[in-house]
Amino acid sequence: SRWRWDGGKAPVLYPGRPWLMLAAVLALILLGRSAKLPQGANLRRLPWVDALWLAGPPLLIYTLFFWLPGLSALLASGCDWDGLSSPHWIGLANFRNLLESSPRFWQALGNNLFLMACIPSLITLWSLLFAVLLQPDQPRHRFLRALYFLPNLLGIGAILIWQQIYHPQGPLNRLLGWENFTWLSQDHLYPSMLPLALWSAGGFQLVLCSAALAQVSSELVDAARLEGANRWQQFWAVSWPSLRPTVLAGYFLLLIGSVKSFETIWLFTNQEPTSQVHVLGTLLVQTAFAELRLGEATAVAVLLLVLVLALKRALNRLD
Repeated sequence: SRWRWDGGKAPVLYPGRPWLMLAAVLALILLGRSAKLPQGANLRRLPWVDALWLAGPPLLIYTLFFWLPGLSALLASGCDWDGLSSPHWIGLANFRNLLESSPRFWQALGNNLFLMACIPSLITLWSLLFAVLLQPDQPRHRFLRALYFLPNLLGIGAILIWQQIYHPQGPLNRLLGWENFTWLSQDHLYPSMLPLALWSAGGFQLVLCSAALAQVSSELVDAARLEGANRWQQFWAVSWPSLRPTVLAGYFLLLIGSVKSFETIWLFTNQEPTSQVHVLGTLLVQTAFAELRLGEATAVAVLLLVLVLALKRALNRLD
């Protein structure tokens, strides 16, 4: 069997997966496109002093709070370091250990992909449906939108509420007549997150969709109705072109949030997630602070950053 080059302690379990992940990241980058200037944009060259005054402060802040920490993380990811002793440079060993020899990493990445596939799509469709149903803008509809948006303000409090709802002796089991059903066990944890996501994050998407629908020209809707278009045809031909940029913007936010998900898993598992329920965020925290392997944890952070940037690049094509 093959073994890693950095000490020969961990067997190579997934020899092809690093190349598969590299190919996926490159595909996302190539799929995307760079932002283009609007046609007819009238740009003129600024004097270098004016350009320095305009771009210098944000570039300085961006360098201090993004590029320098990112470079430090990249250097730390190449070290064997427990945060207490002096770091020892080991090159790409942490990345090889994660990509070739760590079942926990691939399980966490798979859980992240599940959240990315389910939560943004479900919330977007659900909120778009409610936004259409709560039209036109009337007092009772405004009240219902505000009521639906309220859980979005609770933050971590929403997770704690649902943690009590899902308790084995909680109200949900009593309502269903089930005894000691463990909603938050590792077999049921991720499906149990979907109602929480709809309840706590759907309000923001609903507000975005409702605001976009309010900008749709009523004259165009009336004209489509006079032409004999049914409600679906009115929505698809008239409303959707105006809705599309706003819906996609909200979807992008939900998608990036799914990649970086942490709080729900951390609290639902009482801060002790098992290998089967890890996401990349919880794996990073446990590796860094419970196992004191800061070099490997930083390598997880670097891979997470690469995934987010590649995903953002790919989503530019839909924007």
